[in-house]
Amino acid sequence: MERFAIFVLGVLLLIASAGKLEAEGFRFPYREELAGEVAFWKQIFTRYSKNQYVLHDSEYPFIQYNVITLDSTLSPRQRDRILRQAKREISDLLKGIHARQHTPWLLSEQEKEIYRKFEAIQEPDKFLAASRRVRAQQGIREQFKAGVERSFAYLPHIRKVFRCTAFPKKWGTCPIWNPVLTPVPYPMCGRWVCGNLCGPRHDILCG
Repeated sequence: MERFAIFVLGVLLLIASAGKLEAEGFRFPYREELAGEVAFWKQIFTRYSKNQYVLHDSEYPFIQYNVITLDSTLSPRQRDRILRQAKREISDLLKGIHARQHTPWLLSEQEKEIYRKFEAIQEPDKFLAASRRVRAQQGIREQFKAGVERSFAYLPHIRKVFRCTAFPKKWGTCPIWNPVLTPVPYPMCGRWVCGNLCGPRHDILCG
């Protein structure tokens, strides 16, 4: 999941900084099966703040249960305690749905709402399995915005490297997620790999 989050960040950076490409009809490729995951991470990067936590299924992140907004003055320990309790409550709801899934008319309105979220999931004991996968994802809207602004400092070097390679120039902003997630000075040399979900695999050596 962490690798996928980094990939989506690259996609979002491309969208944020390549308006001209968008006007020309360029569309960053990804498998349609990932549309739900892409939509989820777009929200995490651009909609939810650092004080908001999305409670969701770790295997199917597009299945979201609730969004919790916490006071910015709370300590990490206090936040962790609140989130653990919230996840435990959802886990208990999922276990109850598992026990009564063949008699859905006995479910509460809240349970019915969760029940409907899993209609497209075809796997045995899906509610029981989901009760073990409740996860809280913190929003990173502020970090992402600051990262996009910071990343433009690296673009001249990236474009220079691209001129010496066969890497598609239209993807010039794809590898800049490292400066976004790790704003620590380090030499801009080594190996960049953009492959699989981003399209054909490319290894770029520089330095």
